[in-house]
Amino acid sequence: MISILGNIDTIQKRKEIINILINPKPTKLVDLPLFSADGKTIVDFSAFLKGLNPKNIKTILNKLPTIFIGGVDKAPIGAIQDPAGTAIGAVDRITKLPLKPIRTGSGGASSSIYNAFPDLEHIPNFKEGESQFNSTKGLGKKILHTHAYDLRKQNKNPKYGDHASDIILLLQDSYANAILCFNKYKNNLDIKDRYILNLVPLSASIFACDFGKTYFGMDGFHMSPSYTFIGIVYAMNRILNNKGEIPNLNIYYFSPIVKQDADIVLNEIKQALLQLI
Repeated sequence: MISILGNIDTIQKRKEIINILINPKPTKLVDLPLFSADGKTIVDFSAFLKGLNPKNIKTILNKLPTIFIGGVDKAPIGAIQDPAGTAIGAVDRITKLPLKPIRTGSGGASSSIYNAFPDLEHIPNFKEGESQFNSTKGLGKKILHTHAYDLRKQNKNPKYGDHASDIILLLQDSYANAILCFNKYKNNLDIKDRYILNLVPLSASIFACDFGKTYFGMDGFHMSPSYTFIGIVYAMNRILNNKGEIPNLNIYYFSPIVKQDADIVLNEIKQALLQLI
């Protein structure tokens, strides 16, 4: 397991990074030019992207994820990110023996992954934000479990700029750790799976809590892709700052309406990055 959380593991360090990400300092209600009125959508990408290392911008622009519609379990090649939650460290309530993912009753993208790869071994307990590959030697060895942050436990309110920025940092941490883990262990995968990492929106459904927004015609809610993509961009920036490599990235959205929103967000981020070159 790989973690970069140590770089931002204190409140003071987090606040220092937040003050770089957003100008002016986010110490009061959300600055409306940066966020929507409810704080659930980033509307000014340029303000965030100005915090990137200028030397990294061209690489980030070229490595932005390609968006696909459908379940990530259907990705034909590449490692597959699992937004793991309840399956991590799961044990039988009676016997206390470790449970394999397919028996944990997980939902959403994880459920589809576990059904598509029934050979997956038990996922041991590890910290939120970290990632690790499944230990199976079968087809499921390309499943990269990411312990997604449960924002219900973060006590964050999107109406406050510092809270919203902190969520971006958590997403940055999750995606950076996933990419670092993929880079370190990709040679253990079949050759066809060593060059692409298929991502999913992390902490984006039930875990999104107050940061989830309602989409027309969709049951429940989903985190805005604006948060997801800024988290990914800052993850790439952090890795490049440390001389790391960015693999080819895809990201899968199951809902057509959210995927449509993601397409718009990605195009706006591309345009904002081009203005910085």
